Amino acid sequence: MFDFSFRSFVTLSFAKVIFIVAIVIAGLWWLFAIISGFGMASIGDAFSPYGSSGGTVIFGVMALLFGWIPPAIFLVVVRLGLEFSVATIRTAQNTSQLVDRS
Repeated sequence: MFDFSFRSFVTLSFAKVIFIVAIVIAGLWWLFAIISGFGMASIGDAFSPYGSSGGTVIFGVMALLFGWIPPAIFLVVVRLGLEFSVATIRTAQNTSQLVDRS
């Protein structure tokens, strides 16, 4: 952290940790979508003037079937960003090695 010459890169060390944190966030995101979807059935029944509507479980089922798509897109974007960062850093390291040889 205190390398002011920027000879060593911290991103390579933390890329795995960042991706694991992103996976946990994506999993919690999907879990929250599922809980919210099934929770909407309870809220809808509570405020329905006609009593239990019975058909509001569809939000929970939709969250189970399609709620994984936004977290999956999030993981793809995070993975692409990390791979771009790591590739850029490795290119910089290899270039500096070539310059040192000359």
